[in-house]
Amino acid sequence: MSTDLNDKSYTLSDAQYTELEDLLAEITSVDTGFALLGKELGASATGEDPEKRGRVTFNRRLSEIRSKVCEIEAFKSYCGDANYTDSTTVAALVAGALLEANFAGMNVLLVSCIIARIGLRNLCDKTWTA
Repeated sequence: MSTDLNDKSYTLSDAQYTELEDLLAEITSVDTGFALLGKELGASATGEDPEKRGRVTFNRRLSEIRSKVCEIEAFKSYCGDANYTDSTTVAALVAGALLEANFAGMNVLLVSCIIARIGLRNLCDKTWTA
């Protein structure tokens, strides 16, 4: 994968970008994101706590997510920039990277919004300092 953030592989379609913006507006915290993920995974139908289900599922896939996102040098450079504050840009970049890496089994746009709320630097810090 390219290390250039302008590479077309990191871009989303207009429809995906609109959905991403809507999700970010709805996900005001990491906990809200985990609850939405849990609902998508069927937690409400089974009587499970959606937030807990989403958090557990996300954490089970965390090393895979990190391997697909944190190893992109351009993301590390972007986060090193003092102006790194735009969660929409972070979510779009992460979604593009996960889609490019054929990440499956969870809603990529929702996962990328959760990562934007966690913070890309927070997610990748162990990888980047290793």
